[in-house]
Amino acid sequence: MKRTVLVITSELPPLPGAPVAGGGLRVRGLVEALRGAGHQVLISLPAALADKHPDLPEEYRPYLHEPETLSRIVYEAMPQVVLVEQWGLASYLDPGLPMPLAIDLHGPLTLENAFKTGSNYLSDALTKIETLGRADLLLCPGRVQKAYFLAWFLMAGASPQCPPLALVPLGMPPALPARQPGERVRVVFGGLTWPWIDPFPGLRAAAEALAERGGELALFVGPPPVVADHPLYGGNRGQGKDYAAELAGLASVAWPGLKPHGELLENYAAATAAFDLYAPNAERELAITTRTLEYLWCGLPVIYGDYGELAGPIREAGAGWVLDPRDVAGVRAAVASLFDDPEETARKSQAAQRLVRERYTWDRVAGPLLAFVDNPVKRSPAPALIAGFRDYYRSESDRKIREGKEKIGELHEEMRRKAEIWEAQRRERETWFENELRKKETLLESWRDKAESLQSEVAAKLADQEKLAAEQTALLAQAETRFAALENAAEERRLHGLDLERENDRLRERLAQTESDLVERAAAGEAARGEAERQARHLGELSVEINRLRFENEKLTRELADARAIPFAKFRGKWARRAEVVLVKLPKLVWLFSVNLLTNGKQRLRSGRAAGEPTDRT
Repeated sequence: MKRTVLVITSELPPLPGAPVAGGGLRVRGLVEALRGAGHQVLISLPAALADKHPDLPEEYRPYLHEPETLSRIVYEAMPQVVLVEQWGLASYLDPGLPMPLAIDLHGPLTLENAFKTGSNYLSDALTKIETLGRADLLLCPGRVQKAYFLAWFLMAGASPQCPPLALVPLGMPPALPARQPGERVRVVFGGLTWPWIDPFPGLRAAAEALAERGGELALFVGPPPVVADHPLYGGNRGQGKDYAAELAGLASVAWPGLKPHGELLENYAAATAAFDLYAPNAERELAITTRTLEYLWCGLPVIYGDYGELAGPIREAGAGWVLDPRDVAGVRAAVASLFDDPEETARKSQAAQRLVRERYTWDRVAGPLLAFVDNPVKRSPAPALIAGFRDYYRSESDRKIREGKEKIGELHEEMRRKAEIWEAQRRERETWFENELRKKETLLESWRDKAESLQSEVAAKLADQEKLAAEQTALLAQAETRFAALENAAEERRLHGLDLERENDRLRERLAQTESDLVERAAAGEAARGEAERQARHLGELSVEINRLRFENEKLTRELADARAIPFAKFRGKWARRAEVVLVKLPKLVWLFSVNLLTNGKQRLRSGRAAGEPTDRT
């Protein structure tokens, strides 16, 4: 009986001119197997793909979905069987759908998500268990994965005696492509650069070995696509790895990048071998990848890890080199054999296609799925094992809650008694604090009165000091005025003394000239000479007196300068005496000196004329 099957997927199936991911190839294999058995297959893709691919074929457009609208799409299509690619999409379906539900677990999605930034493993695990509990059939591509998913299915409530978990390996088209290898040795490495795959150090070793022999390493790689801005599809954003830094400077490396699927297969068919060796981790040890099957389908012997489920079939078939990912020497030896033993490479190529033809084509792998579609059965709902754990822990929690409440009641009673004691102690402390406060307030009041009294006394003393300061300021002003007048008078006397000194210098010059004349005229007579000697002595005495007065004047000037810092009244008498010398005696002496000088000059003039000597009128 032919049935209608609705296949729901988030992966883009192979389209002309567009790259395709492994999930899309897996969906294509299941769809082709169902159609090959005569069933009608409807496909529901994310609505965002229609915007991204305007040339999307019409057969994919009627059932475009958003994750939140999946149940509505199912009721619109009304299929007899629903097949969902991965449990993540199935988690959006209503639990009570009447149609039998099959979920294809193409890979360990929970482990893959654990490698993505921002993932929540616990949330994924709980959602996965809840979703698997709704499935009537689970599909997986490998025996190791079947054991892995069985544990999850049992936790979701599946019967341990006969869990509906079927092995459906990856399927490839039965018609294998013809090999068209080129003359140059070319190793390919293709696919998306997921964060859980790490091809180093083996990939660099292969590139170095190819560079040494003139071969090529072609990288048909690119970052994972972001299908839509949605939590289910948007998790791929920024998750791709960049291999450029690891392979920098190697002449053998070519970067064709992601190619449309048809063009990619043509490149594979023209290559020599494929590199498919990764560092082991939890995801890699479970994975059975479509890229590996495509390499083998295209006749490419693969350099493969020794830990994967496909390692045994590849080794047994002689379809490649099964190596420890850390065996750099083994990688180099495998690459060298491509150059040194092309016949062995050709045998491995034939073995690769023979392995796929005998074990991994659509018509050979889809038996369990076709059997379920022919006889779809709704599984009797059973509580998930985790629900049993939940009920157990809920009862335990209830018991612990009761015990906790009893303990809380005891603690509450103990706290009440202690609170009464603390309240009595608090009141006692309050009384003591109030008494101490009153004492301190009384003491503070007395200190305040004393402070006010002291403040009044200080204010009175400050007023007296201000009055004394004002009087001192007035006296200082008067002293400064008197000092200024005295300084002016002293300055005048100093200038007058300077004038006298200049006059004295002129008189000395004339006296010197006169003495010279007297010496020349000494023969004029003893009387005139005697008179001249007397006048000379007299002039000497006057000179001494003038010098003494100059000294007095200079001393007076210095004392006047010193007196600026000394109270005026103390030196008033002393300044008066000095002023008397400067103002009274000094002018008199100068006048006497001038009179004497004139008198003597006249006498000398008369004496010179009497003697008949020439006279000097200077």
